[in-house]
Amino acid sequence: MSSEFDVIIIESSGIRFKGKATSVTFYNQDGQITILKNHADYVGLCTENWVIIDGVESFLVEQGCVKFENNKLEIVVEEVKESKFLS
Repeated sequence: MSSEFDVIIIESSGIRFKGKATSVTFYNQDGQITILKNHADYVGLCTENWVIIDGVESFLVEQGCVKFENNKLEIVVEEVKESKFLS
């Protein structure tokens, strides 16, 4: 059974990332949150910081909204300032 779920990162100019992941980490006002497959439904804010996908790819985002439902994670932010692959 696959441990992946759908992920999409949207900024004001369009879709910045769309794919599958086994984990996504982002930050809110209380600290770090990591989403895994079958996580409880979640709706909240993310703060300006890195969104890290599978510990491999990261996006420096401005604040935005996060929604996880039915194994689909949607992150909508004002802007993705930078992206990079982690070693």
